[in-house]
Amino acid sequence: MSEARGTDTASLAWALASHISRKVLPENGRRAAVAAAVRRVPGEPRTFGALREVAEFLPEPHDPAAERAFVAVAAMMCDQPRRGRLAELALQREGADVGESERKRGWTAVTSLGDSCATAVNLKLQSASSMETRLHAICRSHADGAHRLVPPLVGFLRADAVDVNWPRLIEDLTWWDRRRETIAARWLREYYRGLNNSAEPSRKTKKKEQQ
Repeated sequence: MSEARGTDTASLAWALASHISRKVLPENGRRAAVAAAVRRVPGEPRTFGALREVAEFLPEPHDPAAERAFVAVAAMMCDQPRRGRLAELALQREGADVGESERKRGWTAVTSLGDSCATAVNLKLQSASSMETRLHAICRSHADGAHRLVPPLVGFLRADAVDVNWPRLIEDLTWWDRRRETIAARWLREYYRGLNNSAEPSRKTKKKEQQ
């Protein structure tokens, strides 16, 4: 699979995350239909609602790994706890007022799921050793394991509105089985780096302290 295809996947991931944030999260019925796909494989009956929302954003030619990643992250966005969902809707409204680039900055304030996990530890939501164990379990897993373990971790993070870069998570899960070692190393590197840089609070930490 070429790098050009990877770039296309990135732009489609942004488009899907924006669609879910703007169009799906505010509507209870659509949100519930997509959330039902959490930890499900595309084609199972409970993924039908998610596939309706995701289909137009999928890369072509058809890639089962990409389809699974796009459905999985759309479902995680819709299944996040109430506090995370309200924060996502507030970010969406902010983006509508000041432009798309501002909303994208909200997502890109974190670089990966490892970075998000470091924020959670810095906020004392979980011990560093427990979070490290969770991350190591994901990073040792192939796609089936990652798709099983990532959703509860994301739910934990979003319960306290810790930022998640949704488009990047779509990309990472799309490429997981083909580039797992590279992606896992980046997640762990950014996790440890985030812990080491915790002396100066990040945007995410400051936001939490101000609540």
